[in-house]
Amino acid sequence: MKNYSVVDVINAGCNLEPIRCVKCEYIGEVTFNQYTKDAYCAICGTWQIELFEEALKFLKDSGRFEKLGFITDEEINKIDPARVVETYLRETNQTI
Repeated sequence: MKNYSVVDVINAGCNLEPIRCVKCEYIGEVTFNQYTKDAYCAICGTWQIELFEEALKFLKDSGRFEKLGFITDEEINKIDPARVVETYLRETNQTI
């Protein structure tokens, strides 16, 4: 069964189900709020865009994307948000 990230939902401009959490990767307990343009995971309590943007900023500022060969924002935006968050959490010694 296909699942979506909150980035997929925002890019589509409509709600897509089921949404996969960028942190715990649980599928089906993530609810998108159209007014805040963010989604919340009922399992781990993570706001999806908030954590994803924090991870993007950290990885861009640290030069991590360039080390992996990603130069442009377009290339970076093609990366699965869950992988971006997973890398960020691992590199900052936070629990996944």
